[in-house]
Amino acid sequence: MNGNLIQNYNKLNYMLNTFSSINPSNGQLIKEFNISTQKDVDTAISNCKSSFKQWNELGRVKRAEMFDVLCQLVKRDADLLSHIIS
Repeated sequence: MNGNLIQNYNKLNYMLNTFSSINPSNGQLIKEFNISTQKDVDTAISNCKSSFKQWNELGRVKRAEMFDVLCQLVKRDADLLSHIIS
């Protein structure tokens, strides 16, 4: 959340405060993430609750319209998105 990985601590990660994501096909580092603290997790949960309340207040018609726009954008940019996630 917010560029941090939320996970259970192990002794090594606790000392380094990071988590490395490694590409299993070639062993190369993809990205190193900061490990979230309890405060980070609490903040993320609070932000999610606030965002959900705002999303819910939009009403189902407006939310459906927004999902339709998202769907159109994903279809339009499918090639680019498939390249990014692979």
